[in-house]
Amino acid sequence: MSDGGNTLKIFKIKQFFRKAKYRVSLIFSFPHFWICILIILLAIVSLWISHVLYRSHQDFLSSIFANIFAGLVTGLIICLLSGVKQFYIAKLKNKKNWLEHIRTMVSDYIDLYHKLTEKQFTTFDATEELFDFIYDVGSHANWINGKRPPPPNMDGGGLFISYLAGHRARYPVDR
Repeated sequence: MSDGGNTLKIFKIKQFFRKAKYRVSLIFSFPHFWICILIILLAIVSLWISHVLYRSHQDFLSSIFANIFAGLVTGLIICLLSGVKQFYIAKLKNKKNWLEHIRTMVSDYIDLYHKLTEKQFTTFDATEELFDFIYDVGSHANWINGKRPPPPNMDGGGLFISYLAGHRARYPVDR
């Protein structure tokens, strides 16, 4: 296999691990995940106490801890279901924010394009004003074509909050 094939494989492997790291960090940012871990630990402790009490022939106390274990398992299932719901709500909010961002970018581009088509070329002097304006319109079109859903910002604002916040435009100052 050629060197280009190996480079592509390495790129795909790096991309896979980058996506996996992003998804794992997103899951760890949800409070439901930590509550599920706490419920699992409490359920294991409750089951172990119930087993110890059953072996020491204290059936009543053993049944109490067995019922606590059953309640914790039920709570775990409810927590997992609501956690999945929370994950998909966050994912949909991110897509909505991204689509709103793209909509504003497209409207900015359309406004600049209309300004370009409505201007009289005689209003521009011999400086580079016209060429700069045309370049700005082309840059806006290029930014729209190159947009993908953004990864969350890792700038200390919390992964979950930045995931919901979406992505802000970084346009240069219009002339």
